[in-house]
Amino acid sequence: YARLFEDYGLSKVEDMVAFYAPTDIVDRLDPKMFRVVDIAKEKFNLKLRTLDKKRFKEDVRTFLDIYNKSLVGTWGFVPMSDAELEHIAKGLKFLIVPELTTFIEADGKVIGASVVLLDYNEVIKEIGGKLFPFGYKLFTKRKEITKMRLISANVLPEYQKWGLGVVLVSRLKDLWNTWTVDHLEVSWVLESNHLSYKSLARAGCTVDKTYRIYDKVFEETSSEV
Repeated sequence: YARLFEDYGLSKVEDMVAFYAPTDIVDRLDPKMFRVVDIAKEKFNLKLRTLDKKRFKEDVRTFLDIYNKSLVGTWGFVPMSDAELEHIAKGLKFLIVPELTTFIEADGKVIGASVVLLDYNEVIKEIGGKLFPFGYKLFTKRKEITKMRLISANVLPEYQKWGLGVVLVSRLKDLWNTWTVDHLEVSWVLESNHLSYKSLARAGCTVDKTYRIYDKVFEETSSEV
C-alpha cells in the first residue's frame, strides 16, 4: 500500500508507532531519570494514587483535562471539547480498571495521569464478538487477559521538565505482580516525540507496529470558463 500511496503523489507526514515493551522495562530505564524524580518527589511532596471508584466521572474528567493541556504544541493535536470529554468519559466507564490507572498529586493537586487498558480482544474472540449470552465474561475474565496497552502517560506542561512521566511508568512494575501480563503495548508514540521515543528504545522497547500518516497537496483549479 505504501508504494501505491506514493505513486499517487502522497507523501509521508508523520509516523505513529506502537512499541512492544518488555516486562522489565522499568529496570531498564536510565538511572539518571530516577535521580531527577527523587528530587521532584521531595520538592513537590508527590503522592501516587489510583482512580477513585466513588468519584469515577470526576477522575476521568481530570485525566482528560491533563491530556488536553499536556499535548498542546504536539503535532496534529486538537484539544477535545467539553462535549467530547463527556462522551469519552462515559465510554471509558466500562473499559477502565481503576487499579490500572495512576494519578500523581503534587501538594494535593493532580499533575499527571496514566491509563493502561486491557486488551479485551482476547475475551471478545472467546464470546464470538457478541454481548449475549456470554458478554459477562468481559468483566469476569479480566484477570485472565495477558495483554495490556499503555494508552497515555501525561504530565502538565509546568511539571514536565522533572521527568515525572518516569514515575507513571515505574508503577508498571507493581502490575506484573498482580496481573498475568506477558505483553505490553505502548502506543501511540509520535516519531517526532524524540524524548519518549528514545527513552522507550533505550529501555529495550521495540517498534511492533507503524501507523503512517500521508498528505497530498492538490493544485488549485481555475473556476473560470
